[in-house]
Amino acid sequence: MFALLIAASALSGNPNSASAEQVVHSFGHGYDGEVPGGGLVQSAQGTMYGTTERGGLYNLGTVFQIQPDGHERVLHSFKGGRDGLDPGGFLAMDSSGNVYGTTFGGGGDGCSPYQGCGTIFKISPTGKKTVLYRFMGESDGGYPEGGLVADAQGDLFGVTAVGGNVGNCGKYGCGTIFELTASGALTTRYVFNGGSDGYGPSAGVTLDSAGNIYGTTPFGGSTTGNCIGNGCGVMYKLTPEGTFTTLYTFQGGTDGSMPEAGVIADGAGNFYGTTAGGGDTKSCGGGCGTVFTVTSAGTESVTYAFHRGLDGDYPMASLAMDNFGNLYGTTYFGGGTGCRKDGCGTVFKVAPDGKETVLFAFDEKAQGQNPAAPLLLNGGVLYGTTLWGGGHKAGVVFSVTP
Repeated sequence: MFALLIAASALSGNPNSASAEQVVHSFGHGYDGEVPGGGLVQSAQGTMYGTTERGGLYNLGTVFQIQPDGHERVLHSFKGGRDGLDPGGFLAMDSSGNVYGTTFGGGGDGCSPYQGCGTIFKISPTGKKTVLYRFMGESDGGYPEGGLVADAQGDLFGVTAVGGNVGNCGKYGCGTIFELTASGALTTRYVFNGGSDGYGPSAGVTLDSAGNIYGTTPFGGSTTGNCIGNGCGVMYKLTPEGTFTTLYTFQGGTDGSMPEAGVIADGAGNFYGTTAGGGDTKSCGGGCGTVFTVTSAGTESVTYAFHRGLDGDYPMASLAMDNFGNLYGTTYFGGGTGCRKDGCGTVFKVAPDGKETVLFAFDEKAQGQNPAAPLLLNGGVLYGTTLWGGGHKAGVVFSVTP
């Protein structure tokens, strides 16, 4: 079985009208944080945790705790330097309520101008922060922006966008897949070379019960598709023994391009994700993005292609799934005519038969705008964040109840 967070009940939506959206918290009141870009995780008690890329005491980002009723508490304000800065990506949580995450910068020397190459951190329920690892930007990688996932033993897995070795990516390297053991030892599990294996991984990974690692890169793969030069991205598999397989290479046409988000999996070994481009190339030139499926054998199919209109445009976050196989996600643009006529983004549902429903279209800045993080599906309610908008223009935590 693949590890998934699946709600106990399905959601439904009226395809002809938006669902109700509630702003749970609007950032920018002071030191509560700004620009929440990393999505949310939830404890068994219902408390949610997330990160902001800016704000806090030093304006270098925060880790926050928030209740469903909107009460927010900052657990940590990043200071820069060895403490780290610009936290992002998905948080992992253990059974004791500790949360684990990454910062894009800080930690040590090198990787200018970010005061370091990034960190892995732990924060206790009381707010005590520990830096578990500081990246050097060399064989260990640098700029871990995709967040973390934990296995049953408490080991943490993630990716770095650069580092590893030179490969085909110049002096900064093509990125890595790493494992940090519960004892604090970091192992580079794979180094990307920038060829058919892709490069620049920016999204978190997915684990199965056998210890296989699955993920995406937004670049690389094939130079013969519609993204000649950089490639259109890949989906990959890495076994515990270190065997790397490119499960699918995107071509940049109707199949999609630039998968900026990770994938989720069902019990049958099928994978689901989004591409930021490709799909309907007539409406958007390079395409408005897709929701795709890849089988365990590497066969890809597009479940839905966006059209740059009311249905949304530019999905850049991973998906959530319910017990009935319905997929839920966000688009950064589309949904209306606000936000310089590109639309302010949507919350959408895609049924197993490919029917898309816009559950909510952001159109008023007070509601938030430009969602870029995965949705949290719990008890029939979707929770998410927007990078911008809200009462103070610094982003919001929102809920959508169909």
